[in-house]
Amino acid sequence: MEQELKCNSCIHDDVCYQVSECLCYIPGFTCNEYIPRTSGKITININDEIKVKLTDFGRSILDKEIYRLNQEFGLPDNYTPYETDDSGYTKFQLWQFMNFFGEYLYNGATQVIEDNEILVTVN
Repeated sequence: MEQELKCNSCIHDDVCYQVSECLCYIPGFTCNEYIPRTSGKITININDEIKVKLTDFGRSILDKEIYRLNQEFGLPDNYTPYETDDSGYTKFQLWQFMNFFGEYLYNGATQVIEDNEILVTVN
């Protein structure tokens, strides 16, 4: 059974910490205001899918990176594998999101995702 997890977190030094905050919404986890605490373990694979709502700034970063990759690999300028769904979410594998946006995620940075929310799908 698939379950979507939604978290609302502050911007932290890296995306991994932000995603780890989402874990506090998984049954069996307890967490304080910022750091999830558990008595067990859970594994999120770097290939797992996440969904985010990009801000205008985040969309500009993605567009710039896609254009660069299209030039590098000889693809049409308007090609993108990233579609936004009817709810405004864009899907990424975690490693792709970290690759595109990691340098823009730090305390005090301009937000790249709306309300700092990341949806993680757990199977």
